[in-house]
Amino acid sequence: DFRSQRHVVLNGEAFFDVKKNKSLFWVSADGVNIKVLGTAFNVSNYSYNKDITTTLFRGRVNVSGYEKSFNIIPGEQITLTKKDKSFRKSEVDVSRYNSWIDGVHKFSDESLDELAKRIERVYNVKIALEPDIKSLVFSGSFSENDSLNDVLRFIKLSSNRPIIYSVESDKVRISIK
Repeated sequence: DFRSQRHVVLNGEAFFDVKKNKSLFWVSADGVNIKVLGTAFNVSNYSYNKDITTTLFRGRVNVSGYEKSFNIIPGEQITLTKKDKSFRKSEVDVSRYNSWIDGVHKFSDESLDELAKRIERVYNVKIALEPDIKSLVFSGSFSENDSLNDVLRFIKLSSNRPIIYSVESDKVRISIK
């Protein structure tokens, strides 16, 4: 019964706005547990990403896993690197981590490989990247109201390398010219 045992297992991304309640609310994400009492926070745990992030907007949460535990306050983020199970605590601009709720995707110093995965989720396409451009870094934002071609054009125009792209049905190919 969810009213007495408020527990969510997450693979993907979710924003929670939790009302105070006598029963504990907690989220599990690949060995990381987030305990909550009346707060707003975002958890990102996509299976293909190298990190799990918890970003706090309001209230207080405890993030624990792998014999470590952290309390975070609004404006802070805990990042677990999945490969080596290391945690990193940092101050962040929280608007970057919940803008997706309103259909806006903000990114800063994000590799093309990571950005491509985000675009795949939003536009329901598969993107093939040449290996030597996966590490190119981009900053900016796009709206879900923007067309896929508009987003790809942004990548092409803002890259320091001559990028070309092609779209066939639900398949996108990005490469060097």
